[in-house]
Amino acid sequence: MTATGPIYFDGLTQVPDPAIANLTTKNNIQASSTLLAIADPSGKIVLSNPTPGVLGSLGQAYLTGPSSFGLDANLIKRLHIRENLTFEMRATAINLTNTPQWASPITNINSTNFGRIMGAGGNRIIVVEGRISF
Repeated sequence: MTATGPIYFDGLTQVPDPAIANLTTKNNIQASSTLLAIADPSGKIVLSNPTPGVLGSLGQAYLTGPSSFGLDANLIKRLHIRENLTFEMRATAINLTNTPQWASPITNINSTNFGRIMGAGGNRIIVVEGRISF
């Protein structure tokens, strides 16, 4: 956890991309490159940008965020008052367990917020209704 939010990929750090060494030094391109790579705790590069014109080898949705759980419930009670008169009481609860729903972490390896979860939601909502049918 940091001041800017929780970090989901704990232990991974951003380092300058090794491919920067292959860039030209003309017009100061190599020195102004902001490409980053991701290294594990031992310093080994685990994610890097593909070279221009080449598709990367990382599969789609390889990096995923935390799972989510939600339990919604609906209770209905009908009371027949007379032959043609019915009272219906209804209670609906969305996210009954009040479990936080974390946003997906930022997976752009060139972002300074890589691996950070920037939002959450999932408040409990309870709605109680009454209805008379005639």
